[in-house]
Amino acid sequence: MVKNQPQNPEPTTADAKVSKGAGTGNFSATLTGLAQNTHYYARPYAIANGKTCYGEVENFQTLQDYDGVVINGIRWATRNVGAHGEFVEKPEHFGGYYQWGRRGDGHEQPTSGTTATLSDTDTPPHGDFILVGLWPPYDWRSPQNHVLWGPVKTANDPCPSGWRVPTNGELNSLENSGSYWSKLNGIDGRFFGSDENTIFLPAAGLRKSGDGLFELIGVVGIYWSNTPNGTDARYLDFNSGGYYYTLHGYRAIGYCVRCVSDQ
Repeated sequence: MVKNQPQNPEPTTADAKVSKGAGTGNFSATLTGLAQNTHYYARPYAIANGKTCYGEVENFQTLQDYDGVVINGIRWATRNVGAHGEFVEKPEHFGGYYQWGRRGDGHEQPTSGTTATLSDTDTPPHGDFILVGLWPPYDWRSPQNHVLWGPVKTANDPCPSGWRVPTNGELNSLENSGSYWSKLNGIDGRFFGSDENTIFLPAAGLRKSGDGLFELIGVVGIYWSNTPNGTDARYLDFNSGGYYYTLHGYRAIGYCVRCVSDQ
């Protein structure tokens, strides 16, 4: 049985189903005709002596081509950015942890090294995650550059061709589209949008600017905008408790990136 109603994720024999006949032993079934970029719930069942017995519910999301999903008039990518100019393979993959305004040069990878030397250029000559001390403006670049990711797409923008880092207003629009906390293939996060026009943002946590360690993985999701805010930059923050809002924070922290269409 399979259904695509994420707010009531317990399919029954009244939902779409695949029959595998009668008998004992293991069985498997292939699900066909599923819509792209749709969250489904499925579980096995068997009928014995007139009684229906259900197995455990499994949930998954079908993949979407790179056309993206339109939510409130904005076309969103269905996956995070991994390396520079590349989407990750699956919607639940975290991807890179980017320092604000920096291009993908290896620093965004979870296994990258660290350095305490700030950069005086827009493109550091290395792929280390740059640590900052306990003094403002808490940026990896000194002096600061406020237009590294926008307002129009720049060379430092890590999104693939045809995509860019969203503005703060676009993140606000996504925030206001409605959402719910759930799991996708065992990964915690939030689905934003409604019906078939939804995207999953994993709760990937963050990489700290002081020591380069990771925290709050599976607890919060934090996604950069391309919009500066004084010496900080704006981002979308959400957790499991229904709290999701745009805030601003230090540019040296490593957050994820979800792109919007640049067309």
